[in-house]
Amino acid sequence: INISLTAETWADVITSALRQYLWSDDRFREHVSVSSVRDAREQLAPLLSEVLSPQLRQHLTPEAVICPAMIRKTPDGQDASGSDGNSETEILRRNPLSTLQRAPEDE
Repeated sequence: INISLTAETWADVITSALRQYLWSDDRFREHVSVSSVRDAREQLAPLLSEVLSPQLRQHLTPEAVICPAMIRKTPDGQDASGSDGNSETEILRRNPLSTLQRAPEDE
């Protein structure tokens, strides 16, 4: 059982409502399936344009959401799929814009 005693933030309230709105449309419920960062950005651009105001679109661009730092490469420079790096195949990892919070350790 998880009991939270902290108040929600406005970001929590807004993103919860936005998530509910997005779930009402089949396009936003589709699983993400991309062959490259370029492909991801091309698929994401029209979706962002539809739901974001012009002001937000200045900050949440496809390039900001799907950024090069999300590409996972092996130590020898190959992408994680095993190609020679010339392939468009790339594997995405955690967005650096996201945050992680450490839960308090049990005593």
